[in-house]
Amino acid sequence: LHGDVFDVTSTNALPSVPSGCDRGTETSLEKFDFVVFSDVLYWEREAAAFGRRAAEAYAAGSTVVLADPGRRRGDFFVALRAELGTLLLMWMLERWIMFGKPCTAT
Repeated sequence: LHGDVFDVTSTNALPSVPSGCDRGTETSLEKFDFVVFSDVLYWEREAAAFGRRAAEAYAAGSTVVLADPGRRRGDFFVALRAELGTLLLMWMLERWIMFGKPCTAT
């Protein structure tokens, strides 16, 4: 079990998995298995930032868990949906540039 603390509102990338972690598998160490947000949705700015970070972690392949009594959940989900939409558009653009043709998400 490994935890990492970082400024959720920053524009820096999410922390990477430390190279010393033994996962016992051949899977990539570029992502955490789980990213957990617990009792953190107090203020609008931070709730939106956690939503963006949840989307970033999910897009990297992590399972995201939110455990919160529901404060500011609207701000969280608005930011989550917006970021996931942006990430999907970026993915589609990258595919178009790489393969020279438009693609659809499958």
